[in-house]
Amino acid sequence: MIYNDYSMTSWYPAEIFKVINNSVPSEWYYQFYGYVEFGITAIWGYKELLFNDRHYNGLCEQDPIEIQVFLKRKNEIDNQC
Repeated sequence: MIYNDYSMTSWYPAEIFKVINNSVPSEWYYQFYGYVEFGITAIWGYKELLFNDRHYNGLCEQDPIEIQVFLKRKNEIDNQC
């Protein structure tokens, strides 16, 4: 999940990124969904993203309340670095 220049959250495939720092924030989790040809196979992220379907779906739908949760967690992560 990336917050872009247009103030929108968007999903992008891992294949288009290059890892430059392999550290992971202390409050992140991992969920593997299984191998599928198309779709999400796994997610690394903060608690709400993995364990709250309403939050995940709200981000996909650009729900302002869920975007605020995302921005709060993003700010926490940015301040850890």
